[in-house]
Amino acid sequence: MEIIIKAPFEKLLEMKVLEAKEDFGKVMMPYRKEFTNPHGFIHGGVISSLADTAAAVAMCTKYGDRIYFTAKLDMEFKTSIKDGEMFAEARIFREKGNFFFSKIEVKDGNEKLLATGSAIFFMPSQK
Repeated sequence: MEIIIKAPFEKLLEMKVLEAKEDFGKVMMPYRKEFTNPHGFIHGGVISSLADTAAAVAMCTKYGDRIYFTAKLDMEFKTSIKDGEMFAEARIFREKGNFFFSKIEVKDGNEKLLATGSAIFFMPSQK
């Protein structure tokens, strides 16, 4: 299944979907100096955005164009990154009513773990 980034925000960050299969998404984002904090490291908000997008791609593989949104995003940062591409992989692992739970890992190009996280999505009932 081919998933194309549609959101203007994700296009602004130059995210690219690398893999999308049922309940799984992998998204890449390149390094840009504009993404750094005052110390030269990639800003945590940028990493969180990448993680959230990967989880949304995983949702999209199963629910396509249905409306859903992030109800909760938790991130735990393991190390910092100063340059290079970043990759986020997310998997939907549980559904409960209108809520969908995912686990996320963010890594650099050498597979070094940068952050782990989880996202909970809410999908309103269709009318």
